[in-house]
Amino acid sequence: MALLDMQQKDLNSPVRYVLHPLVRAFACARLADHPELEESARKRWIQWALNLSSQVGYCWNDIQKLDLIEDEHETIFFTIFWCYKNNKFDEVMKLANNVGFFFQVRFGWRRRLELDQIYLDVAEKIHSNEDILVGLLRVLEGLSRTGQLAQAKQIKERISKDFSEYQISSKNRQRLKKSFGVYYMCNQNYRQAITVFENFLDNENDVSDSRNLINRRWLADAYLAVGRKADAKMQFNEIINLAERLNYTRMITYIKTQFAHLSIDEKDYDLGSALLKEAESLANACKDRQRLARIKYLTGRKALNCGGIVTARGALLEAIDLFERLGMSRDLAEAREALRELQDHALEQ
Repeated sequence: MALLDMQQKDLNSPVRYVLHPLVRAFACARLADHPELEESARKRWIQWALNLSSQVGYCWNDIQKLDLIEDEHETIFFTIFWCYKNNKFDEVMKLANNVGFFFQVRFGWRRRLELDQIYLDVAEKIHSNEDILVGLLRVLEGLSRTGQLAQAKQIKERISKDFSEYQISSKNRQRLKKSFGVYYMCNQNYRQAITVFENFLDNENDVSDSRNLINRRWLADAYLAVGRKADAKMQFNEIINLAERLNYTRMITYIKTQFAHLSIDEKDYDLGSALLKEAESLANACKDRQRLARIKYLTGRKALNCGGIVTARGALLEAIDLFERLGMSRDLAEAREALRELQDHALEQ
């Protein structure tokens, strides 16, 4: 049996060698017989993960940095889990902060939520109130985005009960408002969400550039949900202009996708197709699976409207598969509804 497995994404990619799973299991079992060796090896292993992941972090305006840990993400996630099980809590917190954005972009909210739940549990174990609040807010958003709304409600009620706005830092106060706004959006309480995110417009100087754009994006989506299309378009235009100046590629991709959605709804299919093509190019360059899933859905919607049943079905099935794996519950419901519409249309013919 080979001691190493060879991994290669395609013929043009460099070859990587990893331990065969059985070899890894054997080595881990034997390490217990050599505690000094294990302690030394684990220290080097954890430090390697910290050094590598610290180069990434929340790289919203340099998204290509995510590629630094693309090939090592499974190892880093296992490192976090091992540290968690072995009470190395400081390392857990640092690693989780370093790679949370990576897992959100590349693997969606379900995987990010796993990480955030570990973070929250560690924060509670070390009795760090600020970190507990950060963990709760992250879990609230993850549960909301993955459609676990009953559990999200319990987390929101706990936050409201245990934390007063005036007992937390200004930064966490902004996080709290944003996470509550996302919770309202996912519950389709759009008017309450608008109230939250419009409040941010009056206090833009209190938040970072990236947070400001994220808040504006949620506001625009809320406007769109209640039929305020002109207000939504105005926000989208302001957002994309600022995002382009700041090199916020994911936001540019998202806004182009939303403009494509609007164009398709307005039956301007040529413009919609052009915008989807631009968005897909950006999303592919960043390996942004969330954006790619949304683009596949809109491609299916456009094809359905234009009578391309086969193209529509293929794109929608691909979108549904991605939405399921990424934990994008709201988008998944939309895609399934579009597929049902397609099937009904096919039966009528």
